[in-house]
Amino acid sequence: MPRLGLSLTSKQMGGAGVEVYTDTMREYGYPNTFTERQWFCSGSAGNVTYGGSAGGLEIGTGSVGRHALVHFDCLKDTNAAFDMGFAYGAGGQVVYAGIYGHGLYQKTDVGAGGGSGGYPPIFSNDTSLRDINGWNRYRPVDTSIRKITISNSSVADANGVYYRASGGTDPFTKVSSGTIATIFWDGSAWYLFVDGLGNVARNTNVNIDSASWLPWTGNATGITAVNKNDMYRYIPNGKSLSVSFNLECKNASVLQTDLNGLRVGLLASDGFYINTDNHLISNSSFQNYTGYMASYGTRHRLYKRKTNDSNLIWTTTAYDQKTSSTIAITTPNPVFSINLKVTNNNNIPTFQSSINGFEGNGSIGTGIKTASFTEPASCPMSFDTLVVASTSGVMDSFKVTNVTARIV
Repeated sequence: MPRLGLSLTSKQMGGAGVEVYTDTMREYGYPNTFTERQWFCSGSAGNVTYGGSAGGLEIGTGSVGRHALVHFDCLKDTNAAFDMGFAYGAGGQVVYAGIYGHGLYQKTDVGAGGGSGGYPPIFSNDTSLRDINGWNRYRPVDTSIRKITISNSSVADANGVYYRASGGTDPFTKVSSGTIATIFWDGSAWYLFVDGLGNVARNTNVNIDSASWLPWTGNATGITAVNKNDMYRYIPNGKSLSVSFNLECKNASVLQTDLNGLRVGLLASDGFYINTDNHLISNSSFQNYTGYMASYGTRHRLYKRKTNDSNLIWTTTAYDQKTSSTIAITTPNPVFSINLKVTNNNNIPTFQSSINGFEGNGSIGTGIKTASFTEPASCPMSFDTLVVASTSGVMDSFKVTNVTARIV
């Protein structure tokens, strides 16, 4: 099956109104195959109803609770679409595969199909890097380090995820929860600064060799560092990433009393992609996902995700709550129109969640239908994953339709 989201990059892409992703979730002749379906369920494929003439993805939840996710951003706007009739040969061409995998693929071998017929990428599992038709999963790589993860430091407050939006010698800011910390260049070396302690480690390698961190004034020993160059689409300054979809909740009367049983998240996958159903609600791939969650019930709450937690969206201990306001969902089986938006204001993100009834089918009586918060400091401006979840006993199933993502 295709690996998703492999084409994302940290470079600023596109202007206002650029379509990042759209999916009506209608089948193209072969029900529930990964050729068409780019959404995956935390439960088995038997809990998924996909496609049909009306489109949509329905997830049975019942007493268990499940989520569905999609890695939605694959730079479809900046890459040539796969052409079934084109003879790709083995020329190294890179294409956006559309329904054949929703990602970027590079043709490096003629493969079993010979290449002359323009055979599409066909991946039968989530670990293969090359398919039978000679396509390799492809991901552009940025030459500048964008993210550093520090762990095992004897100074606990130095551990965490550090991010910067640009390259060169621009500083990194700690974006995971905890004490404020930065990594900065003073002209001769990189220093790891922790608020209240000063510079705790030093790295004289201008390229920030991950193995070259040495104790400094604050004496941080034992540091393990991981540098990442490959990041995702970077929201341009002054623009927003807007992700919208419709959500139908079946047999969901409990939403009128439950605090946060219906949850949606806008996240960055950190390069660890889910390509199978039954990946469970907790998975090591989720360990360093970053981003935001909104929950709906009798409260409209917004959260920022912590790192170092393998639970994706199922426990609020994996998140820091940022806002909480009342909301009143007044119909027992609502259909919602939901929008999640992140706006870049000089690398300071504002996260906004909006929920409204769709065509009168999901009445929201009183309370805050739109909630937002702004980060106090620079944070990642990259997102590639949408998650929709219903916790245990909240509803029988939920159905997602008409998903779009745009830079506006």
